[in-house]
Amino acid sequence: VPVTTDVRAIGAWLNDAASPVSQLLQAADRLRVYSRALQAFIGPSLAEELSVADIRLGRIVVHARTAAAATIVRYRRRELLQHLQKELHFTGGHLEVRVHPDTHTS
Repeated sequence: VPVTTDVRAIGAWLNDAASPVSQLLQAADRLRVYSRALQAFIGPSLAEELSVADIRLGRIVVHARTAAAATIVRYRRRELLQHLQKELHFTGGHLEVRVHPDTHTS
């Protein structure tokens, strides 16, 4: 079966906001921005333990490497949501925290 390819230059894929590649890069950038805001709010002692894994339908999913880090985020949930609403104009109101020991942050 012959494989068809789109011969558009990579720049066209990256600059076309409707392209799947561009949409994926935008989603990854949004997760990175939210992760940095979360880490700045939580402070340097736990920053490397946390990352934002998903933002969808007014809900943010946070991955924590340890149960201790997850507990702190859960305890400060209301403050964190207010911070994200103020700093990033997040319009949702739900925050979910999951423990994922293999989560890597950047």
